Amino acid sequence: QEQVQTWTRQQVDEKDVRKWAKYEEDKQFAERDEEMNCKAHEISKQMANERKRISIETAQYNKALAEQQKIEGHRNKYREQQANLREIQYALDSDLLTENKMATIHAQDASRFKNDSMKGFLSTQRQ
Repeated sequence: QEQVQTWTRQQVDEKDVRKWAKYEEDKQFAERDEEMNCKAHEISKQMANERKRISIETAQYNKALAEQQKIEGHRNKYREQQANLREIQYALDSDLLTENKMATIHAQDASRFKNDSMKGFLSTQRQ
């Protein structure tokens, strides 16, 4: 009978040890699980902050690019207007629209003018 009690006590002690070991294992697992959840949450927050930062920087870059394109458009328009004004001035000053007597001198007689070349604006009519 004493042997049965010893054996039973030994079995109960082994069961308690296994139960305690399982409890400790579960406790460590829960702690590691909680730690991993915290790390995952922190990483998720960092990723959200990074996405927000990238979005803000992209918006700032796009705004700067749009401003640069707007300035370049104004600059090109100004250049085109200046070129058009120069072209108009060249046309006004050209022999086509002015009575440049030197361009209309007859090739054989310098005192004569070619009548067909006398066309265009007088200097008083040009501006």
